[in-house]
Amino acid sequence: MRPGDTFGELGVFQKSQYAGTATALNYVTVYRICKDVVNMLSRSNMSTCLALSDLVAERFRTFVDAMRCLTMNSRSTRLAEALLRVASQIASRSRSTDGGRSR
Repeated sequence: MRPGDTFGELGVFQKSQYAGTATALNYVTVYRICKDVVNMLSRSNMSTCLALSDLVAERFRTFVDAMRCLTMNSRSTRLAEALLRVASQIASRSRSTDGGRSR
């Protein structure tokens, strides 16, 4: 996870406990936001609601891509797709740290 990433938000939407776990490799600051606060913000602030829906859509898109990769491709194709995803993430981080300037 990178700074600003979220974890466990699906439990709020499903009204259940989130079954996943995360382990920090370094010191981290974690903020817990109660589901009642998230629900209240969603009802009273459209930008919060849109941000949450974008987050859930991104999680779902990642899940669908992973399932497609695992069920439809050979091992070498899965490896190539994983390497392309990592390269894309590195390029995206690089653009965000240099203000979007190309190299």
